[in-house]
Amino acid sequence: MGGGTALPYWLEFRLELAYAWITHSQDQVSPELKEKMKRIIVGDEWDRNAYYFLSQSMILMDFDDAASLVNSAYKAYDKNPQTDIFTLQWISFVGVNFLNYCYHHHAGEKYTESSIKFLKSLPITPDLGFSKVLALYYEALFNGDRKTQQSLIHLLKEIGYYSLIQDTVKEDV
Repeated sequence: MGGGTALPYWLEFRLELAYAWITHSQDQVSPELKEKMKRIIVGDEWDRNAYYFLSQSMILMDFDDAASLVNSAYKAYDKNPQTDIFTLQWISFVGVNFLNYCYHHHAGEKYTESSIKFLKSLPITPDLGFSKVLALYYEALFNGDRKTQQSLIHLLKEIGYYSLIQDTVKEDV
Protein backbone atom coordinates (compact mmCIF):
# COMPACT_ATOMS: atom_id res chain seq x y z
CA MET A 1 0.00 0.00 0.00
CA GLY A 2 1.96 2.94 -1.27
CA GLY A 3 1.77 6.40 0.14
CA GLY A 4 3.65 9.18 1.82
CA THR A 5 4.01 8.24 5.46
CA ALA A 6 5.37 4.81 6.29
CA LEU A 7 2.97 2.77 8.37
CA PRO A 8 4.15 0.51 11.16
CA TYR A 9 4.63 -3.00 9.75
CA TRP A 10 1.90 -4.57 11.88
CA LEU A 11 -0.63 -1.99 10.69
CA GLU A 12 0.35 -2.38 7.05
CA PHE A 13 0.00 -6.15 7.44
CA ARG A 14 -3.48 -5.86 9.01
CA LEU A 15 -4.64 -3.43 6.29
CA GLU A 16 -3.39 -5.65 3.47
CA LEU A 17 -4.94 -8.65 5.16
CA ALA A 18 -8.34 -6.98 5.58
CA TYR A 19 -8.30 -5.67 2.01
CA ALA A 20 -7.42 -9.11 0.61
CA TRP A 21 -10.25 -10.86 2.51
CA ILE A 22 -12.82 -8.19 1.60
CA THR A 23 -11.94 -8.08 -2.08
CA HIS A 24 -10.85 -11.72 -2.41
CA SER A 25 -7.89 -10.34 -4.27
CA GLN A 26 -4.17 -10.11 -3.76
CA ASP A 27 -3.82 -7.06 -6.00
CA GLN A 28 -2.55 -4.89 -3.14
CA VAL A 29 -0.33 -7.56 -1.54
CA SER A 30 3.35 -7.02 -2.14
CA PRO A 31 5.44 -9.96 -3.37
CA GLU A 32 7.64 -9.44 -0.31
CA LEU A 33 4.71 -9.90 2.06
CA LYS A 34 3.53 -13.03 0.21
CA GLU A 35 6.97 -14.57 0.57
CA LYS A 36 7.28 -13.52 4.20
CA MET A 37 3.94 -15.13 5.10
CA LYS A 38 4.99 -18.38 3.48
CA ARG A 39 8.38 -18.39 5.27
CA ILE A 40 6.82 -17.71 8.66
CA ILE A 41 4.58 -20.78 8.48
CA VAL A 42 6.74 -23.30 6.62
CA GLY A 43 8.08 -25.91 8.98
CA ASP A 44 7.03 -28.72 11.24
CA GLU A 45 6.14 -26.57 14.24
CA TRP A 46 2.37 -26.69 14.05
CA ASP A 47 0.70 -25.34 17.17
CA ARG A 48 -2.20 -23.07 18.06
CA ASN A 49 -0.36 -19.96 16.90
CA ALA A 50 0.64 -21.50 13.56
CA TYR A 51 -2.93 -22.64 12.89
CA TYR A 52 -4.23 -19.19 13.82
CA PHE A 53 -1.71 -17.43 11.61
CA LEU A 54 -2.44 -19.69 8.63
CA SER A 55 -6.22 -19.31 9.06
CA GLN A 56 -5.87 -15.55 8.86
CA SER A 57 -3.02 -15.04 6.39
CA MET A 58 -3.62 -17.70 3.70
CA ILE A 59 -5.37 -15.08 1.58
CA LEU A 60 -2.04 -13.24 1.27
CA MET A 61 -0.37 -16.26 -0.34
CA ASP A 62 -0.54 -17.65 -3.81
CA PHE A 63 -3.26 -20.29 -3.97
CA ASP A 64 -0.95 -23.28 -4.44
CA ASP A 65 1.24 -22.18 -1.53
CA ALA A 66 -1.81 -21.79 0.70
CA ALA A 67 -3.18 -25.19 -0.36
CA SER A 68 0.14 -26.85 0.40
CA LEU A 69 0.32 -25.27 3.86
CA VAL A 70 -3.29 -26.15 4.62
CA ASN A 71 -2.64 -29.80 3.79
CA SER A 72 0.53 -29.69 5.87
CA ALA A 73 -1.49 -28.35 8.81
CA TYR A 74 -4.04 -31.17 8.44
CA LYS A 75 -1.28 -33.78 8.37
CA ALA A 76 0.36 -32.25 11.45
CA TYR A 77 -2.95 -32.31 13.29
CA ASP A 78 -3.61 -35.92 12.25
CA LYS A 79 -0.17 -36.94 13.57
CA ASN A 80 -0.73 -35.13 16.86
CA PRO A 81 -4.43 -34.46 17.46
CA GLN A 82 -4.97 -31.62 19.90
CA THR A 83 -7.68 -31.55 22.49
CA ASP A 84 -7.57 -28.00 23.79
CA ILE A 85 -10.50 -26.10 22.40
CA PHE A 86 -8.54 -23.08 21.14
CA THR A 87 -6.26 -25.21 18.99
CA LEU A 88 -9.26 -27.13 17.69
CA GLN A 89 -11.06 -23.90 16.82
CA TRP A 90 -8.08 -22.48 14.95
CA ILE A 91 -7.50 -25.63 12.93
CA SER A 92 -11.21 -25.64 12.07
CA PHE A 93 -10.92 -22.01 10.94
CA VAL A 94 -8.07 -23.07 8.65
CA GLY A 95 -10.52 -25.42 6.94
CA VAL A 96 -13.42 -22.99 6.75
CA ASN A 97 -11.31 -20.08 5.49
CA PHE A 98 -9.62 -22.31 2.94
CA LEU A 99 -13.01 -23.41 1.60
CA ASN A 100 -13.94 -19.76 1.14
CA TYR A 101 -10.59 -19.18 -0.57
CA CYS A 102 -11.29 -22.18 -2.84
CA TYR A 103 -14.70 -20.81 -3.76
CA HIS A 104 -13.29 -17.47 -4.86
CA HIS A 105 -10.50 -19.14 -6.83
CA HIS A 106 -12.85 -21.61 -8.51
CA ALA A 107 -10.77 -24.46 -7.13
CA GLY A 108 -11.75 -27.99 -7.97
CA GLU A 109 -12.72 -30.92 -5.81
CA LYS A 110 -9.11 -31.99 -5.34
CA TYR A 111 -8.70 -28.91 -3.13
CA THR A 112 -12.06 -28.75 -1.40
CA GLU A 113 -12.60 -32.41 -0.58
CA SER A 114 -9.76 -32.64 1.96
CA SER A 115 -10.99 -29.62 3.92
CA ILE A 116 -14.58 -30.83 4.05
CA LYS A 117 -13.45 -34.30 5.10
CA PHE A 118 -11.08 -32.83 7.70
CA LEU A 119 -13.74 -30.57 9.24
CA LYS A 120 -16.21 -33.42 9.44
CA SER A 121 -13.60 -35.57 11.22
CA LEU A 122 -13.00 -33.11 14.05
CA PRO A 123 -14.40 -33.99 17.48
CA ILE A 124 -18.08 -33.37 18.09
CA THR A 125 -18.08 -30.47 20.52
CA PRO A 126 -20.28 -27.38 20.81
CA ASP A 127 -17.22 -25.23 20.12
CA LEU A 128 -16.72 -26.79 16.69
CA GLY A 129 -20.36 -27.09 15.73
CA PHE A 130 -20.42 -23.89 13.72
CA SER A 131 -17.35 -24.92 11.69
CA LYS A 132 -19.07 -28.22 10.94
CA VAL A 133 -22.20 -26.36 9.78
CA LEU A 134 -20.03 -24.26 7.47
CA ALA A 135 -18.33 -27.42 6.15
CA LEU A 136 -21.77 -28.77 5.31
CA TYR A 137 -22.68 -25.48 3.62
CA TYR A 138 -19.52 -25.48 1.49
CA GLU A 139 -20.00 -29.14 0.63
CA ALA A 140 -23.52 -28.34 -0.61
CA LEU A 141 -22.23 -25.29 -2.48
CA PHE A 142 -19.47 -27.20 -4.27
CA ASN A 143 -21.70 -30.19 -5.02
CA GLY A 144 -24.58 -28.08 -6.31
CA ASP A 145 -26.93 -29.36 -3.58
CA ARG A 146 -29.26 -26.37 -3.68
CA LYS A 147 -31.75 -27.80 -1.20
CA THR A 148 -29.15 -28.21 1.55
CA GLN A 149 -27.55 -24.92 0.62
CA GLN A 150 -30.90 -23.08 0.88
CA SER A 151 -31.66 -24.70 4.24
CA LEU A 152 -28.31 -23.64 5.64
CA ILE A 153 -28.63 -20.12 4.23
CA HIS A 154 -32.00 -19.84 5.96
CA LEU A 155 -30.50 -21.10 9.23
CA LEU A 156 -27.56 -18.71 9.04
CA LYS A 157 -29.91 -15.81 8.35
CA GLU A 158 -32.08 -16.77 11.33
CA ILE A 159 -29.15 -16.89 13.74
CA GLY A 160 -27.49 -13.74 12.38
CA TYR A 161 -24.43 -15.32 10.74
CA TYR A 162 -25.42 -15.00 7.09
CA SER A 163 -22.73 -12.38 6.48
CA LEU A 164 -20.07 -15.09 6.91
CA ILE A 165 -21.17 -16.83 3.71
CA GLN A 166 -22.95 -14.01 1.90
CA ASP A 167 -20.01 -13.59 -0.49
CA THR A 168 -20.68 -17.13 -1.79
CA VAL A 169 -24.43 -16.81 -2.32
CA LYS A 170 -25.82 -16.09 -5.74
CA GLU A 171 -29.08 -14.18 -5.76
CA ASP A 172 -31.03 -17.03 -7.34
CA VAL A 173 -30.42 -19.50 -4.51
